[in-house]
Amino acid sequence: MDENKNIQPESFQDQDFRDAFGDNLVSAFISGRCLVEGFDALATPWTIDFILRDNSPEVIAKLDAFREKARRENIAFGHFYTPAEIAQFRDPQELEYLQIASRNAPLCGIKSLET
Repeated sequence: MDENKNIQPESFQDQDFRDAFGDNLVSAFISGRCLVEGFDALATPWTIDFILRDNSPEVIAKLDAFREKARRENIAFGHFYTPAEIAQFRDPQELEYLQIASRNAPLCGIKSLET
């Protein structure tokens, strides 16, 4: 059984992200501190990161409709990567890639960082 399934926020579903981004959505995932033992979801927001085909400000603004729901559920929207950006820091020596690759729990879209 996937241990991350028990710790993910339940308020956002695949369809919420698909409604916001449509076919532009590659993946939505939790990463970093949210997956470390001892994380306190009442004291610190869950952080959801995204991989989008287009991460322009106009596209990211589509998530604004969900920001109030996210605030109520103690969820923060983190980084908005493109597949090209993920590929750029895929070097195992890159700290950012190591952070994402070693600690992530997909919520929807692709289930790995292979973009």
